[in-house]
Amino acid sequence: VCSSDLMNSLKFAALSMCVALLIGGCFAWATVRAGWRWLDSLSLLPLATSAVTLGFGYLLAFPGLVTSTWGLVLAHSLIAFPFVTRSLLPALRGIPASLPQAAAVLGAGEWSIMRRIELPLLVPALLTASAFAFAISLGEFGASLVITRPENATIPVAIYDRLGRPGEANWSAALALSTLLMVITAAVMMLLERSPRTEL
Repeated sequence: VCSSDLMNSLKFAALSMCVALLIGGCFAWATVRAGWRWLDSLSLLPLATSAVTLGFGYLLAFPGLVTSTWGLVLAHSLIAFPFVTRSLLPALRGIPASLPQAAAVLGAGEWSIMRRIELPLLVPALLTASAFAFAISLGEFGASLVITRPENATIPVAIYDRLGRPGEANWSAALALSTLLMVITAAVMMLLERSPRTEL
């Protein structure tokens, strides 16, 4: 098993998780605050597009990204974006309106309300969104195959590469990488199940 493939996957998954949380969190917060429910459907658009098509679109529109780490990170973040928003939107809408209103009456500003009231209540949803984004990036294959370079190969791309080569050693390596991918993904989901739940 090539350690560089594992490190690449973990690196891209961590970066994609952070980017997807930032963009998805801002999107969900703005959607709820503005009351624009029609944006819910808009957030699902990446799910309606093939990952290969998204990767090819990146390749055509931003060819310079293919040679950088951020090309793959942005592609994975876009694919994880709908899952992040689906996790955060119900939690944001479930926060009683009386809580931020009462804080505002007592003189709390917008940032203080978000930091002291909304974010603590959103911890379970944020953990769920993080786990989904991390796991999706780990297993993403279509976009990765289109825009990744050999030095940035992730575990799914490495599995595909080894399955395309003759020899029992390559077959064994592909099986080992597949097992490793399943173990890491299962560990992420188990950590999610054991995470604390915050009641509103």
